[in-house]
Amino acid sequence: MKLLSLIILGEPVSRQAHTHAKGFTFLPKESKHYQERVRAYAAEAMKGTAPIDFTVHVDICFRFPAPKSLRKAERLHIQNDCELIYARINKDIDNLQKNLFDGLKGVAIQDDKQIVRVTAKKVLHKIPSTIVTIYSELA
Repeated sequence: MKLLSLIILGEPVSRQAHTHAKGFTFLPKESKHYQERVRAYAAEAMKGTAPIDFTVHVDICFRFPAPKSLRKAERLHIQNDCELIYARINKDIDNLQKNLFDGLKGVAIQDDKQIVRVTAKKVLHKIPSTIVTIYSELA
C-alpha cells in the first residue's frame, strides 16, 4: 500500500564525508542543505501527521541534469520529458540514498532502520529532482 509520494526539486546530493576541525565534526554544507530541502518537502507532504513508525519499502528515482557531452539524440529524448538511464552519472547510489534517508528521518519516517527494502535508480531528466514513494511492508 502506498503511504507517501513526494518530489524533491533540485539536483540530488550524495552523502559526503564529515569534516573535522578543532575537535568538532561537521556535515558538509551541500549535504546539509540537501537534507534540509528533503525535510521541507517531506513535512509538506506529511501535512502535520506523525512520522511513519513501521517497516517500509522505499522506491527512489534520482534525476540528474544532462551533461554537456550528451549526444544530440539523447538530449532530445530528455527534452521530451523522458528519463534516460545513463551509466556515467558520477555519484554513488548508496551515498545518494544515505543523504535522502537522513533527510526523511524524523519527518516522513521515524528512523531509517524501518526501511527493509529499497528500489533506486539514477537517470537523466530535464528537471533535476528526487522522486520518493514510500510503501507499507506490512502484510
